[in-house]
Amino acid sequence: MNYRLVHIEFCRSCEEVAEDYMRLSDIEKERIAGVDVDTTFDYEDEYENYSSYILISSVELENYKKILDDNLIPYICTDISESVIYNEIYLDEVLIDKIDKYNIKSYEDFTIKTNDWIKSNLNLDIVLDIINKRGIDSLRDIDKELLKSI
Repeated sequence: MNYRLVHIEFCRSCEEVAEDYMRLSDIEKERIAGVDVDTTFDYEDEYENYSSYILISSVELENYKKILDDNLIPYICTDISESVIYNEIYLDEVLIDKIDKYNIKSYEDFTIKTNDWIKSNLNLDIVLDIINKRGIDSLRDIDKELLKSI
């Protein structure tokens, strides 16, 4: 799996993260702008902390985290790739209350790309594991499509 799905939580508002960005050197700003992200969905949580779900290569993620670490920008990065693929985290349910009129298009694009990513990483063994652990009623449409194609 070349790409990972991560949740990055900043313990600060969007405005504060923007201020952190402004304090970066021009070279670091260029490095962040050059980070190859497949898709992202950003929002502020109920505590007004900026969060982002990002589909990104492992190498690019390490580059991004290095910039944050070097500049002492606090964050929590959680790799949720396996949990999403194994349907332990159902993104639509997690993100439904984060969608608003400002980020709906971003959410739609994010959903399309993450579903494509799930499909590319899903296999029969994973779907059977999901059925074993949570039953057939827990299957997503993506899981059912894979079963139909076999």
